[in-house]
Amino acid sequence: MTRDWKKATGTNGKLAKHESSASHRAAADDYTARKQASKSSVAVHLSQAYAERLQREKEQKEENRTALMSIIDIIRFLVRQNISLRGHDESASSLNRGNFLELVHFTAKYNTSLQKWIDSHPGNVSWMSHDIQNELIHLLSTEVITRIANECKGRFFSIMCDEVSDRSNNELLSLVVRYTLDSGKVNEALIALVKVDSTAGADLCDVIVRCLNGLQFDLNMLIAQCYDGASNMSGRYSGVQARLKSLCLREPLFVHCWTHVLNLVIQDVVKSVPLCSRTFELLQKIYVVVEGSPKRHSEYMTCVVDLHLDDGLQALQSLSATRWAARSVNLRIVQRCLAAIIKYLEAQSDADSRGLLASISDFRFVFGVEFLVELFVLVNSTSLALQSQDTDLHLAGSSVGNLTASIAALRSDASFKRLFATAKLRCEELNIDMMKATDKPRKRKVPTALRGSCMLSSFLTLSSDAVPSNSAEEELENRTKLDFFLPVIDAASSSIDRRFNAECLSVLKHISSLMATWPEVKTSTMLLDNFAVLQSWTGSMCCSLQKATCCSTMRHTDPLIVR
Repeated sequence: MTRDWKKATGTNGKLAKHESSASHRAAADDYTARKQASKSSVAVHLSQAYAERLQREKEQKEENRTALMSIIDIIRFLVRQNISLRGHDESASSLNRGNFLELVHFTAKYNTSLQKWIDSHPGNVSWMSHDIQNELIHLLSTEVITRIANECKGRFFSIMCDEVSDRSNNELLSLVVRYTLDSGKVNEALIALVKVDSTAGADLCDVIVRCLNGLQFDLNMLIAQCYDGASNMSGRYSGVQARLKSLCLREPLFVHCWTHVLNLVIQDVVKSVPLCSRTFELLQKIYVVVEGSPKRHSEYMTCVVDLHLDDGLQALQSLSATRWAARSVNLRIVQRCLAAIIKYLEAQSDADSRGLLASISDFRFVFGVEFLVELFVLVNSTSLALQSQDTDLHLAGSSVGNLTASIAALRSDASFKRLFATAKLRCEELNIDMMKATDKPRKRKVPTALRGSCMLSSFLTLSSDAVPSNSAEEELENRTKLDFFLPVIDAASSSIDRRFNAECLSVLKHISSLMATWPEVKTSTMLLDNFAVLQSWTGSMCCSLQKATCCSTMRHTDPLIVR
C-alpha cells in the first residue's frame, strides 16, 4: 500500500511543524541529557534536566502571556474606538484581512514575543479566532461592569432607560446607572444593552430588574428613575416606573426626561401654528428636492460656490423626526444659503422644483426662517445644557428659567419690527415680491347654525381679521405679527409653563445649594434656610429630603423629583 508523503514532508509539512513544536524540543533535550548521563550521576542529571525544563516552561509562559496581553490590548483598543474587528475576507491571501488581524500583524513588527507566537503557535491555539475575540470582549465588558457595580455598592443610585432599534430592526433597551462618589464626582455608566422581544411595561420592568440583580445592584438603594414620556415607561398604573416603585423599598421617584419635555414643547408650538408647521414642511421639501441625487447636490453646491457661500454651513440636512431642538441647524443652513437654493431651483424645469420655488419665494417663509432661527437657537442651547453630564438641578432649572425669560423678552414690538425689517431686507436681496404674501386665504363660510351666535371659531376667523390696515404693507405686518409671531411665542411660553412647573424650579435652586456643602449644613445659616424651605416640601427631614438631595445628581430633572 502506498502512502502520500506530500503533507508530511517539505518546509510546511507536518514533520517540519512537529520539529519546531515544544514537545519535540523537550524530547530532544531529554535525549541529549541522557547521552550526557555517563559523565555524571543519575541524580545530578535528573536535577539539572528538571531545572532546565522548569526554566524553559517559565520563559515560554512569559512569552505566551506577553503575546496574549498584546492581543487583548489590540481588541480593547478597537472596541474602545468603536471599530469593527473582522473583515470580509480573512484568508491568508487576502489584501485586507480586517482591522483586528491587520493590526495584530502590524504590531508584531515591533513586538518580538507576538511575532514569535504568530510564527510558532500550535495549529489549534492562536487566540485570534472569532470565538476567542467574542470571549475576550465579553470578559472585558464583564470586568468593566463589575468594577462599576463594586464602585456603586452601598450608594444611592438612579437609572435611566431608553429604547432603540438597531440596523437589524431589533428592539434594544439601554440601561444607564448614575451615582455620586464620596468626592462629589458624579459617575454615569451604561451597564446593559439588552434585546427585548416585548415593549410592554411588565416585560421591560422584568428586564431591568433582572439586569440589576444579575450585576448585584441593591434595588433598595434605587432612588430615582428617568425615562421618556411613553405610556409603557411612564404609565401611572402599569408603566415601568409604577412597577419599580412597587418593587423597591424607597419607591424611586420617576423623572420625565427634561430634554424630551423640551421636545414636546416644540411639538406643541409647531402643531398649534399652521404657518410654523408650513415652514418646516417646506424645509423638508427643500432637502428632498435638492439632495434627491448626487447630480442635484453637485448643481446646488455649484450655486453655493458661485455666490461665495462655501465658507460655512452649506450641506442641507433632513429634519430629525425626534430631536426637534436640533432643527436649529436646518434653519440656519437654509437661512444662510437661501440665495443658492433659489438660484438652483430657478435653473430647474421639473414641476416639483418650480412649485417649491413658488412656495419659498414668499415673505411669510422668509420671515418664518428668520424668526424660527432665533427661537430655535435659544431652545437648542437649553437642550444641550440639559444633556450636559455636569448639569445639576440648579443649572437645569436655571437653563429652563433663562429660556422662559428669553422667549418673554422676544415677545415685544421692538423684536418683531427688527425681525420684520430683516425679512423685508432679505426679500429685497432675493428679488421676492413681498406683496404676494398679502393674498388672504379664502375665508370659510359661517354655518347657518352659528350665525348670530357669540361663538368664535379659530378655523373660521384669524386674529388679524379684527385689525384694520391702511396699506398693503401694514396689513402684511399685522397678519405676520398676529397670525405667526405672537401665536408661536405664546404657544411656547404656555407649553413651558405647563410642562415645567415654575414653583418646582425655585425649589431646585434650594436643593442645589443644600448639596453644595452638605457637611456644613448645620453651621451655615443660608443652608439652614434652604433646608427649612425644602422641609415644607418633603414633609420629612430625614428620609424624603435625603431622597430628593440624592436625586439632585440626575442629569434629566423633573418637578416630580421634589414632589
